[in-house]
Amino acid sequence: MGIITLNTNQAIQATTVGLSFADDTIDKTIVDKNYIVNLKATIVANSSIILYVFEKRINGGSWNILNNSITNIFNDVVITSSIYEYRVKGILADNSETVFSNIIILNYTNQVNIKPIAKIASAIFPTGTDVNLEITINTNQIFILDGSFSEDTDGTIIAYNWEVIEEVQNSSYQLLNANTAIANFITSDFGSYVLKLIVTDNNLETDEILITLNVLNISNASFTNFVITANNNCETTFEGAYIIPEGTTGQVTGELLQGFEGSFASFPSGISNNILSGKYPYKIILGNSGIALTPSTYIIAINLSNGKTKSLTLQRTPSNSPNWDSAPC
Repeated sequence: MGIITLNTNQAIQATTVGLSFADDTIDKTIVDKNYIVNLKATIVANSSIILYVFEKRINGGSWNILNNSITNIFNDVVITSSIYEYRVKGILADNSETVFSNIIILNYTNQVNIKPIAKIASAIFPTGTDVNLEITINTNQIFILDGSFSEDTDGTIIAYNWEVIEEVQNSSYQLLNANTAIANFITSDFGSYVLKLIVTDNNLETDEILITLNVLNISNASFTNFVITANNNCETTFEGAYIIPEGTTGQVTGELLQGFEGSFASFPSGISNNILSGKYPYKIILGNSGIALTPSTYIIAINLSNGKTKSLTLQRTPSNSPNWDSAPC
């Protein structure tokens, strides 16, 4: 530490005035982010000290009062790359002043902060991805939003914030634990929701990522009550409709398990993919004109995009066909 010693018979009542950093050094070169400078003054005087006047200048400019402190310790925060110089003097109880101390020097370079990286984990990306995601879920399903794999290579993440930025109109949803790394989302309303995760590092820089949740209706397909009609030509007709709920699509199959191939008036044979939500009529005719009657079974199966399945079995039997025992009909 640099020390200035005065004779006791001088007008300024002091014996020593010194300044150092808290670790007793007087010259530092620092590369850091938002560095805290810890200053320590040492003044021994013949009169009590009532104030320590700390001053600073930057890059050889003018001296400016940094702080008037009642203690010999003071902290300064530097954020700009520069050469910082510090000095101190004392104000004594008899209103006299000491001379200034030695000058201590800080050569400071501000290290550029590296922003954090927001990541969201999913089944496809179990350790997280920084690419916006789109995921399909069901209504009333608790979906886990996992941002715990977000990272900050030169510091720490101090805050997580989840928010819904797009939602279904008049929807009712819950976003739980929105200020933690792992949150939960649930809704009873199908449609598309966009959520944003914002992460903040210890230098208050942020990054964000989006996840789109396409929420499907978990309702199942349904069938209206079908109507059976029969004629004397060995034919039995089944008419009705199947309903694919809103928010889903369906893959519909029709299969004749036994008996004679019928005709399909309003219902396709084989497979129909991606049927949109709505009500669709069907008309199935089992049996062929003039052919001896045999049992026939036809199954309509619907596999919905929400994972639900529904089927309807249509059976041509003696109970719903006239003249079952006659030949040919």
